Amino acid sequence: MADPINCFVAYPSNPRALAEIIEKSITRINTEGEGLVIAHGWKELGVTGKLIIKEVCAAIDNSQLFICDLTYLNPNVLFELGYAIAHDKRVWITLDTSYDESKQNYDKFSLLRGVGYAGYQNADHLVNLFFQQHPYDDVRETIYSKIINSSDSTRDQHNTILYLKSRVETQASIDLS
Repeated sequence: MADPINCFVAYPSNPRALAEIIEKSITRINTEGEGLVIAHGWKELGVTGKLIIKEVCAAIDNSQLFICDLTYLNPNVLFELGYAIAHDKRVWITLDTSYDESKQNYDKFSLLRGVGYAGYQNADHLVNLFFQQHPYDDVRETIYSKIINSSDSTRDQHNTILYLKSRVETQASIDLS
């Protein structure tokens, strides 16, 4: 039997009701997915007296699957998502759709346009979605490998450059243009 997939779960501490749903889901995922997945939340990191960001980044580095809740576009969670994508981790994004503004805010956030999410309303629903969608089965299917890495090979073949003309016509911008 293969080793269980290590998952790091990023979520905001507030609102507390949302954090409780995710923490309960982590516990249930670990129980119901025993031997299949091991999920860890940021509260388990033991950051007392340590640099929090260093511990969080190390936890992401040691995970094959990064799960994050973007019900609220929390800046810390967004940073961690960006870090996970840049480090070629499989991501699984969740939104508690019982919060009216969650889907609207996600849709407005253009950096994630085209990236799907799992919408849920409670811990049971979230855990069921996790095991129905099984994001742990395809940890090699990453945003980085599909979008960023694949565009690198195209870029190399065409020797293209992106130049954004300056709004101010300095001598350097005139010479480049």
